[in-house]
Amino acid sequence: MDTSARRRLAEPAAHLKPHYTQAHYAKILIAMPMYEYKCNQCGQRQTRLVYSWTPEDGLACKGCSSANLSRLISGFSFHRSWGESLNWMPDNAAADLDDSHIGSIDSHMGRMGEAMGGNVTPDFHEHRHEINHPDA
Repeated sequence: MDTSARRRLAEPAAHLKPHYTQAHYAKILIAMPMYEYKCNQCGQRQTRLVYSWTPEDGLACKGCSSANLSRLISGFSFHRSWGESLNWMPDNAAADLDDSHIGSIDSHMGRMGEAMGGNVTPDFHEHRHEINHPDA
């Protein structure tokens, strides 16, 4: 944490919650959201850390000092859970599967494992081994 942030923590402004300790403010500073803004005057895009107690109408463009800013919706991503990754197959993915032929089943299971990025359970490998070696 830089010196100016420590100074802000040590001397919180009067409008902040007086019962908060330095630890409260340290957690708040870490968890504050970053917002993207576009200046409607000059078109410059900028990212700002906006505290919950900061009024948005006090923001100004860093390029032209205009207060005419629009908050943008930032891009985001998410990761699918392992369970959701099981639903990867389209309806026709098993069209070439011949369930009476061991090689076809093994090949299909191999494609499933690859499509899941290799994130399969040990049971998956056991079942695949049992299919290939039924007498073992």
